[in-house]
Parts: sequence; structure tokens; C-alpha cells
Amino acid sequence: MNGLERFQRGKLTVCGTEMDGKQASLAQIRNHTGMVFQHFNLFPHLSVLDNLTMGPIYARGKPEMKAVERARELLDRVRLADQVAKFPGQISGDSASAWPLPAR
Repeated sequence: MNGLERFQRGKLTVCGTEMDGKQASLAQIRNHTGMVFQHFNLFPHLSVLDNLTMGPIYARGKPEMKAVERARELLDRVRLADQVAKFPGQISGDSASAWPLPAR
């Protein structure tokens, strides 16, 4: 779906955009989708909040206050609001299993 593998037949539409092999279509699809790798990596020198807000701020141009607000909502949603100032190495195994958070 993210263009890492080509599909052999059929039609694929993601968020209203047809996967037609063109770079513009792929860029539009990638703008609305995300990938979660089996072994995700967080920046160990950044807090939980900083890890969550880096993408929306720097890749999407979202205002910092909005990104922080959304990150706090997501942390609350998965019952990790109390982990906001911790660093990845300080999160217990149970808490770490909740990572990564939903993109939206």
C-alpha cells in the first residue's frame, strides 16, 4: 500500500487516490498513511512527548501547540499520560508495548 512492493493485478485505492504507479499518486497516498515496523525505534535522547511531536511538527508543519495537544490526547487514550516526560529507556515493558501510538 505504501509502494514498497508492487501489486500484480487488481485495483488499489487508498483514501480516494488510486495507486497507479505515478510518483504524485504515491506521494499523496504516503501523506495519508503510515507504516509501523515490527521493530520500531524511538529517539532515546528525546522524551516521549518529543518523540510524538517531532513528525507532526517537522514533517507536517503542524504548530507545536497543536502537536503537543494531540500527543497528550493520544497518550491519554492509551493510558500513558503519566509517561510524557520519560525517555524510551525509562518506560516499562508493559508501557513500551503500547508504542507506537495511532497516527491520528
